Amino acid sequence: MQQGLNSPTSAFKPDYVYWIKHYAGLLWRWKWYIIPVFPALVVTWLLLVVTFGTVRPELGVNVIFGFEKQSSVLVLPEALSSEMGKMKLIQSRNFLSEIVDSLSLHFIIPKHNRSSILNFTYVDSTAIPGKYHFGIDEQSRLTYTVALTNRKLGINKKVITTGRLPSLDTLNTNGMKFVFVPQFLKKPFDFNFYVIPREKAVENLRNKISIVGNTRRDPMMEGIVMVNLSGTDPQLISTTINKIADKFVERNLSFRKRKSSEVLKALQMQLQIASEQLRHDENRVRAFKEENPKVGLGIDAQNAINTMTMLESRDLTLSTEIDDAKDLLKRLSEQTGSDKDQTTSEALLFLSSRNVSSAIILQR
Repeated sequence: MQQGLNSPTSAFKPDYVYWIKHYAGLLWRWKWYIIPVFPALVVTWLLLVVTFGTVRPELGVNVIFGFEKQSSVLVLPEALSSEMGKMKLIQSRNFLSEIVDSLSLHFIIPKHNRSSILNFTYVDSTAIPGKYHFGIDEQSRLTYTVALTNRKLGINKKVITTGRLPSLDTLNTNGMKFVFVPQFLKKPFDFNFYVIPREKAVENLRNKISIVGNTRRDPMMEGIVMVNLSGTDPQLISTTINKIADKFVERNLSFRKRKSSEVLKALQMQLQIASEQLRHDENRVRAFKEENPKVGLGIDAQNAINTMTMLESRDLTLSTEIDDAKDLLKRLSEQTGSDKDQTTSEALLFLSSRNVSSAIILQR
């Protein structure tokens, strides 16, 4: 019996049947964790879609400006800098405030494109800043209300206007005018919009503008400047960048016309001065000849001849200047475009070489 107790036990060697049963048992225990995890994953995914699925991506549009060389007298002063990319006019608040007013950029629809709801938008300075809600009656679906919330003014969901949807086309209320698109009127929905202070709208627009010049000093890109505007509403940012470009070109053309007008005035003044001086010198020459009909060969006579020669030489110079001024005036009145720009530059050089102060001021 003692011998039976001391007999060695053989080692257990698991086979594939054992491992199948082993892992099947583990999966059977894990199923209780899988059941709650799967619905949790579904709920999390839905929350992510609802939260971030409506976020519109940031887009960007570009417009390219071509400038003349900096040496030209007609380059816009705001564009003159060490790099062509620094156009201070486009980033100036006074310039951008005109863009904000013309496009009502202090009116914001954060979750929708403006063009998907409105055909026309106008918001003036009398509109109260705050959050507005355009709501549709859930039961009848025939009436709408516009409510305002402004915590600083103590206003909470105050109804400022109401009406019937079937007759809605244009909405006028509290300094705001909206014309709705037909697609929205066919399937209207609730939406929020904001009216922000004009100064804040200008800063928002200014922060979304970036200007890139010829930083690599590429000769092929000389005078080329690219202006970029970013935003989430494709049509609105395209309209805005086009408005900026049109306004900038309008300012540039206005500057050219003003400078040409000032050059013409300076030339006319110089022509008048030269003509008066010419008449004065001609009278002096005539008087000298009348007083000295016969000139001897003495020193006095030699001095008289020198004086007469100097006066006649000055007379010839003034006549030449008058002819040059008349030629410039004629060319300025007849030419257009780049030819007129070149003639204007010649006129400024003509005036500055004769110490005309107004011409020097124009060249600065």
